[in-house]
Amino acid sequence: MSYRVSWDIDVDDAASPIDAARKAHEIVRRPATSANVYDVEGPDGVVTVVDLEEIGGPRIAKPSPLLLHALDRAERFIAGFEGDEVQEGIDQLLADIRTALKGRTDRQIVDETNALARYIMAELVGTGYQVPDGWKFYEERDPRSRKAWMHAVAIMEMMTFTDADDALSSLDPADADAQSQFPVEDWQYEVANGDTRRGYEDWLAAKRDE
Repeated sequence: MSYRVSWDIDVDDAASPIDAARKAHEIVRRPATSANVYDVEGPDGVVTVVDLEEIGGPRIAKPSPLLLHALDRAERFIAGFEGDEVQEGIDQLLADIRTALKGRTDRQIVDETNALARYIMAELVGTGYQVPDGWKFYEERDPRSRKAWMHAVAIMEMMTFTDADDALSSLDPADADAQSQFPVEDWQYEVANGDTRRGYEDWLAAKRDE
């Protein structure tokens, strides 16, 4: 089916219609843009307002604008060597940069916060205690785990402008089941053996579809 997708944007400092279009185009292409709400017109003429934030779409971490600008320039430069077999590792490097520019998914936010909580538990809250592999701080109810998760959430929000608790509530239960069946350690093993070059999310999706 065919859909018409539109996004309205106000440009206040344009000198002409062409200038306004150029500024709007620049904003849309910006990696950390807040373009999350779209009007989607279906074949029957019905317009649906879709908010990607509300349905658990990828969340942008909003890192330093200088970093984003540098990554964007690096991607443009390196893209000139894409497919060049002489330049070893170029395709993977481009894929990594483009993934970084897209932002993080809810699952990535939760996993990163959980890893931070693990560090906090060992170094700040506890006395060097290392929790078992697969420990999910957001599911535990003991005081130390809850405290470690709470501090990790606060640090993540301060440093990356993302709410891990909000991301956690947006996770698809099916995704959680798939992650239990195909843990990140299995993905790391395949990467180390050269059996896959996918990122974890793509690898997990492929495993789920097998």
